[in-house]
Amino acid sequence: MSDYNDPDMDPTQNPANYWMNTFYYNPEDKRLLPPKRIAGLGWTINFGNPYSVLLLIIILAALTLVSTL
Repeated sequence: MSDYNDPDMDPTQNPANYWMNTFYYNPEDKRLLPPKRIAGLGWTINFGNPYSVLLLIIILAALTLVSTL
């Protein structure tokens, strides 16, 4: 069994940092796009970092703009 209080453990592996077991939320993690829990599947958005949320809004606005043109 893994120890979730291990300071050397990547915070993305701690289930306590996930809201509804899906959305990564950790204000102490300063990364905008930390890696997903399963290595090799890309990155996830840290909803605990306001700059990550701003990045998500910019990406969604750009996609909406491109799709309407």
